[in-house]
Amino acid sequence: MSRTPARTWLDLASVLGFDALVAAGDSVVVEHGEDFPLPRQPLTAVPDLQRIVRQHPGMRGVKRARLALDLVRAGADSAPETMLRLP
Repeated sequence: MSRTPARTWLDLASVLGFDALVAAGDSVVVEHGEDFPLPRQPLTAVPDLQRIVRQHPGMRGVKRARLALDLVRAGADSAPETMLRLP
């Protein structure tokens, strides 16, 4: 079975802690333009994460994913950077 990055992120919601799930979300949506030293295209977008969460309302971990989505940002370059901005 083929999985999208968004679905893989949702699958991780059942096994990762909250902060790690936010960091994983940041990692799949991060994007850097050509002017950045290490250009990078996102693996998915926040709307894709939102859509996959809506499509699987009863899935294990979906409540955690829904809460984590509020904190996922496209600008974090690493898990430690994500951890610094989390409350």
